[in-house]
Amino acid sequence: MKWYSVFKAYTFIELMVVITIISFLSVMTYIPYSFYQNKEKLRSWAKEISQSISDARNLAINWLSNSSSNVSVWIYFDKLKKNKIDYFSYPYNYYWPIKVEENLSENIKLIKTRQLDENIWINSIYSKDNFLIIYDSITGNAKYFYKENTDFIPLSLTWIIDINIWLKWVKEWILSKTIKYNPKTYITDY
Repeated sequence: MKWYSVFKAYTFIELMVVITIISFLSVMTYIPYSFYQNKEKLRSWAKEISQSISDARNLAINWLSNSSSNVSVWIYFDKLKKNKIDYFSYPYNYYWPIKVEENLSENIKLIKTRQLDENIWINSIYSKDNFLIIYDSITGNAKYFYKENTDFIPLSLTWIIDINIWLKWVKEWILSKTIKYNPKTYITDY
């Protein structure tokens, strides 16, 4: 009587081949998924940064709810604070230049800070490390400055400003995003 031939089963080698194929396929699908997930994260944070620039201009045009008068607003990108964007306000007729690092006076106030994801950082703006956009009260007209040593140097811009963002741990251009800001129309494209 051959009772052992009645049962059919898989051999150990057949099981190992199937497990290896499933493992290989799961790894091959995870890599593109992770890549596209990071690309989407960059796209969403590019949208956030673009929205930050629009918010600063809107605050200058529409005034602040807690202010008794119109105030101009500036948005400051600092390379040392790679994942932070600071908004400041100052009176409409305040004399420029202002040093951002100075203690803020009663007229100059930090309105808010937008914290980006810890894995996203702003690599450069207009090929500069620190960049300042000032929106005048009511009109919303902009002035542009970059920081050199401790001074802010004014720029007269007529071409597009590139804002480059990267994933913190990746140094490849493929996982970066460039936001284009048009100083004539105040429109950002990401």
